[in-house]
Amino acid sequence: MPSLRVLYEEYAANGRIDESAPVTGESVVEIDALASTVWRLLTEMRDWPAWAPGHERYLGMLKAAAESR
Repeated sequence: MPSLRVLYEEYAANGRIDESAPVTGESVVEIDALASTVWRLLTEMRDWPAWAPGHERYLGMLKAAAESR
């Protein structure tokens, strides 16, 4: 399995999708709010428990990515 750094640098940063992956997914969410409001909510991680069920998983991935740099 590739490292998070490789996944980011070779796939995410370039908008590339691994078509041979066993599972792929895509999602779009339209939010009726200013971009600045959405960004503020996303960057206030202490508030995630109020609106993001399962947020612990995302925080763990962010921590792992940060530690691999």
